[in-house]
Amino acid sequence: MVICGGMGQRAQQLFVSQGIEVLVGAPSETPEKIVQSYLDGTLVTGANGCDH
Repeated sequence: MVICGGMGQRAQQLFVSQGIEVLVGAPSETPEKIVQSYLDGTLVTGANGCDH
């Protein structure tokens, strides 16, 4: 699992092809807060921060 603010489509495809789930649009928070929100089911994501 990769949780990030933004990532290009090619990079996402490379992760997915290796069985790694990608979640883009994560807020600018500490890694600990993002992971805890994900585990709690309360993580709210926005737009992909990468435009290519």
